[in-house]
Amino acid sequence: ASIGEAAACLVRVPTEVVKAKMQTATKTTTTTTTPTSRLMDTVRQVWKEETHGLLGKFTGGLYRGYGITLLREIPFAMIQFP
Repeated sequence: ASIGEAAACLVRVPTEVVKAKMQTATKTTTTTTTPTSRLMDTVRQVWKEETHGLLGKFTGGLYRGYGITLLREIPFAMIQFP
């Protein structure tokens, strides 16, 4: 079950990172503030983010939070599926 959760997080974490960026991104003009919700623009922005770690140069910010997500998911999976 733990391996399955780790594999699921490989897909879940990047989608959550992009979703969160899209929800909080705004474009401010002189009169209004409008959301910028173009998917590819957001993915490019996240990809260009500087991150530390072994794969940070290749994945950008897509996997920011992966480790802490695993720390949350694996104990839950061990309790739910003993």
